[in-house]
Amino acid sequence: MTNKEALILYKNLNELGFLKGKTFAIAVIRNKRFLKEIVDIHEEMIKPHDTFISYEQNKIELGKKHALKDENGNYVFVDSEKQSIRLKNPEEYKIELHNLNETYKEVILQRNTQIQQTNEWLEDTIEVLLNKITENDLPDDISVDQLDKIFEMVG
Repeated sequence: MTNKEALILYKNLNELGFLKGKTFAIAVIRNKRFLKEIVDIHEEMIKPHDTFISYEQNKIELGKKHALKDENGNYVFVDSEKQSIRLKNPEEYKIELHNLNETYKEVILQRNTQIQQTNEWLEDTIEVLLNKITENDLPDDISVDQLDKIFEMVG
């Protein structure tokens, strides 16, 4: 199992809280507790440094400063999906964004490296000793989709 698969299994186990069955519940809880360590490692690995958060905040403020607003003070978007805001002066924004990126160049590189290392870690194979259950331990009301998400537990 990869770290990524372990994270997905942890997420899937958290969606089963309403299912009943003592043996099943114990296995789910034990597996969640074991996998929580992997979740914690991932959260720590992907957490941005304070200086990168500062960069992101400055970038947002820069966008707000240059954003075009309508007569009601609302942002004007490029498209109906509201993914991109129109800029008052795109060239001025590009210059200021370039300067901001230069100021935080090292921080941005560190963040990109951090993301790359985390993505590599996600693909690493690990040994996961799951608490297995038998078919008889499965709740009667478990759906096919639910079972598919935790099938690694059925032994």
